[in-house]
Amino acid sequence: MRKVIALKPDKPKYTEQELKAKVAEVVKLFDAYLDEYPVKSAKSKHAVMGPVAKVLDRAQAGQWDAEPLTGYALRMHEMNPRVRGFVSQLAAENLLKGTQALLNLCQEIPVTALATTIEQIDYGLYFQRRAKGMAWMEGQRAAWVEFLKAKYPNDVAFRTAWALGKKDTFTLNTVYFFGASNKRYKEGNATLRADVDEFRNQVPEQDADAIVEEEEN
Repeated sequence: MRKVIALKPDKPKYTEQELKAKVAEVVKLFDAYLDEYPVKSAKSKHAVMGPVAKVLDRAQAGQWDAEPLTGYALRMHEMNPRVRGFVSQLAAENLLKGTQALLNLCQEIPVTALATTIEQIDYGLYFQRRAKGMAWMEGQRAAWVEFLKAKYPNDVAFRTAWALGKKDTFTLNTVYFFGASNKRYKEGNATLRADVDEFRNQVPEQDADAIVEEEEN
């Protein structure tokens, strides 16, 4: 008769609370990196996560070291047209620290827990970015409205200045920002275009582009 050998499962290196703390650390570092990434708010998860999405995918394979994987992500960052090839030192440092912490964690947990842990990091980070993105977008919308309210004392003055027709329901509280490629801008009068241009020049170019993308898509 063959002897049955019972294999004991490896004892997890971390308790549940310790693992949560490790996950939170990785999320915090990648979140700090993405604060420097030009996409502040977007409709798709892929856009919100930026290069970190690729880092998470490749970390599971166990075939990357921290510096090459960080370099791969930095190249993706540089190729974003809003960046124009520039990555701040702070962004690079946080990305490297986040990647190192992620790879270390992947090596320290059981293989059976790897996919679940990566998923927790993925969606934990996504939640942080969406929450920040929505808050940022609301702030930009409020700034646009306040900009117009400083120019026009009421809806009548605003609508008259922009020569809005009866079918156009824009008011000072509901007007959204739009860019020069928008049909409303192209067909608007000189005052409308001047207001849009003036506000756009008051905010960083990449922020203005992000506002337009969020509002119009």
